[in-house]
Amino acid sequence: MAVVVDSLEQVWRAWAELGASLDDEGWNTPTRLDGWTVKDVYAHYGPALTGGLAAVEGPDVDKPLTHSTAAELLREFQRPGGVAHTLADTIRDTAVEQSRAQSADDVLRPFTETAPLLVAAIRENSLDRRIDYLGAAVLTAHEGLRIALMEGVVHYLDIADALGLPAPGPVGGEPLTETVHLLADLADPVGFVEAASGRGTAQVLPVLR
Repeated sequence: MAVVVDSLEQVWRAWAELGASLDDEGWNTPTRLDGWTVKDVYAHYGPALTGGLAAVEGPDVDKPLTHSTAAELLREFQRPGGVAHTLADTIRDTAVEQSRAQSADDVLRPFTETAPLLVAAIRENSLDRRIDYLGAAVLTAHEGLRIALMEGVVHYLDIADALGLPAPGPVGGEPLTETVHLLADLADPVGFVEAASGRGTAQVLPVLR
């Protein structure tokens, strides 16, 4: 579990340092996500840190787990008709709206101010405790943080691609490895092994929208 915490600290520091280096042109650079600028991506991901701090410091959710692993929940989100498809436009539009309503300092603040507080809270609290995940599920804090880490790596790579930065850059090492493990868990295991070993033709990727 310590790997996830250390990886999150590494990734959030990378977001903070990159954001601090951006000028107006950098913030407004379009990304490979249709309709998203760099600033929009920051505005989308930053609230996860604020929500994470409230979840980790709050009381243990007095409900049973709805999903035992992050992969189990993400598979549900990604299935046809799942929220990754039905809410995709809403998620984008909300991020763009928040981005336009906030300054660059505003969208950067979760990474410069909230992230250190969240890392400290994670280290002080049990990651086995149950948290409410976006009102859609009850997960252990550890599994919720695995999703936050994956999103931090994936979206950092979106931004790095837009700005012409090397990949994986500062999110390499354990953060990238942990992200690979979670994404691989989303695929059909037999199909993934067959495709990865060159023995099958089943379409197992992408696993995430």
